[in-house]
Amino acid sequence: MTKYFSIKLENVELFGYHGYFPEERKIGMGFNLNATIIYCVEETKLQIHHIIDYTVLINLIKKRWQKNELLLESLLLKIAEDFKQQFSNIREIHIEIKKKFNNIEKFNGNIAVSFHQKYD
Repeated sequence: MTKYFSIKLENVELFGYHGYFPEERKIGMGFNLNATIIYCVEETKLQIHHIIDYTVLINLIKKRWQKNELLLESLLLKIAEDFKQQFSNIREIHIEIKKKFNNIEKFNGNIAVSFHQKYD
């Protein structure tokens, strides 16, 4: 019987030069990343080499983070693709990137972009 599990990465702190505005790409900024990965494993194969290693997910994020993107949406899609390529048993991905500060005058709040994908 197939069993479903989830891994959550919460408040992963990152620094990068992502963004549309020139000052974002010049001085960089801090980001927080949250991700939930739902994956399946056959109950008879419930062993360490059949589950998703969260350290691999973190390393995939770090590697992708080094490549600057104009749009956070593009970055989200590429991270999701990296996850799915590494782990074929992923059934659902939800990733959110939150800017630690924003450059909008007279706006006191958070800016976040998220991506959600289900796989067959």
